[in-house]
Amino acid sequence: MASLDDVLEHLRSRNDVVGAYLERTPWGMRVVAVAQTEPQCLEKLLASIEGRPAQLEVIGLRELERAAKAAERNAYVPRDLLRLADSEVLFDTMAILAEAKEKLAQLKRRGFRLNESEVRRYRCELALLLKECEEGDELSRAIAISEGAAMVLRCYMDLNGLRWTDLREAVRTVKSRDGRLYELMRRALGKGELSERLEALREAAERVLEKAGGIWSGEEPVAVGRCASCKDSAMCLRSPEDDAERFFKPAM
Repeated sequence: MASLDDVLEHLRSRNDVVGAYLERTPWGMRVVAVAQTEPQCLEKLLASIEGRPAQLEVIGLRELERAAKAAERNAYVPRDLLRLADSEVLFDTMAILAEAKEKLAQLKRRGFRLNESEVRRYRCELALLLKECEEGDELSRAIAISEGAAMVLRCYMDLNGLRWTDLREAVRTVKSRDGRLYELMRRALGKGELSERLEALREAAERVLEKAGGIWSGEEPVAVGRCASCKDSAMCLRSPEDDAERFFKPAM
């Protein structure tokens, strides 16, 4: 079986690998490689290492770029990216990777606040989810209520500038900081009548958005899709008269 150093040297010699480094884990050292994202490149890369050790992970370059941008947009670093934010390696061959690592590290270190557009996006999404909870059959309504509860949780954490990496951590935070909200969410996800669960979810959403303008009303600007003025945004908030394709058009 090839040693980790041999694998690392082999990876760094390949044109389809833009970065490779050794990472220390609780189970020992392993190799992490960042490769071009075409599936055939990843398959060829894995197939080219005879006797490769089990401690090898290959990350697609574009996958990493998308994850870094999503982390920056959402203002928190997912757990699976924390190790990259903590790593001491800089990918000299690709500036975008060094920049992504620095952004992830900055997001991990500091608190954050949502800007006005992001707050309005939450108000919009919660309003439309509550509408879905009132329509359809029993199963679809129950699913919509569960999705609404998860969004209320994310909204609470983000509006309060609290960094979190998974739902369990967020639930513990809500339980310790806002007992009333925690109880409302328990009722929303409980075994009661759908109407009672929906009422609890609506009250939880109103509680979270109380200081942010409340739940979105139909007269306000809506969330739309990517437009020429916001090329780097996954979603932007512009007036209904804007020519951009509306992200929420099917729901409206």
